[in-house]
Amino acid sequence: MAELWLVCEGEPGSVDVALLKTILTDVLAAEIVVEPACGSRPDLAARYLEASVRGKAVHVFDRA
Repeated sequence: MAELWLVCEGEPGSVDVALLKTILTDVLAAEIVVEPACGSRPDLAARYLEASVRGKAVHVFDRA
């Protein structure tokens, strides 16, 4: 099975990462890994994950 990621803007211990992990794993029971971009552009981090690990990644911008 392919790896699936959701890349967000936050840091590893941030509220947005914790909230997304809770929603995806506990509420939806989805096998999606929440990956923090740690200040980098989430779109670039998602493309890097797809290219290097051969999975599917999407990104979220929660502010303009």
